[in-house]
Amino acid sequence: MSENEENFQISQEKLDHHFTTETPNIVLDIGLSPYEGWVYTQLKRIAGDSNACCRTLKSLSEACLIKETKLKEILKFLSEVNPKVGVALIKIFPRLKKDGSKDSNLIFINNIWKLNGEHFRSKSKAGGGSPHDYKEDPISSSSSKASSLNDDDSGKIEDTSGVWINKTNGQREQVSQSEMSNIRAQQ
Repeated sequence: MSENEENFQISQEKLDHHFTTETPNIVLDIGLSPYEGWVYTQLKRIAGDSNACCRTLKSLSEACLIKETKLKEILKFLSEVNPKVGVALIKIFPRLKKDGSKDSNLIFINNIWKLNGEHFRSKSKAGGGSPHDYKEDPISSSSSKASSLNDDDSGKIEDTSGVWINKTNGQREQVSQSEMSNIRAQQ
């Protein structure tokens, strides 16, 4: 060994997990366009660990650097059942002002972490390797996998007690029980 090789040390500092955005690897493998992936990632960033945020189309458009017309298409696509994972990636509920006029959207991000883990663990058992090794279609039978989500297989939000949302101004707000009742009625 040379002198440089003997003095080479690998160290890993404790990562500062704050101020990061985590996205399940499977999202990268389900055929989203760059715009769709970008909007999904921005929603994950805005929502944080609560998986819920409240945004107007205008403020979300500004955050994503995408025109509102294109953003509407993307949000519609992300809120439809994705055939490769068997559920929609997001759920959108319009919020109304007291006078009934449109306010903002309450956006929930479906929890697909369990599905992500099951998918990649099964791939590892089948042939070893990491999630980065797989190029083929990530899910061969989405209908059986979709039921493994924390939400039931209908994609309805069941436990809505204590839901907090991140607002445009950086404040957090608890969703009222009456608003959650309205959301449940819309499902």
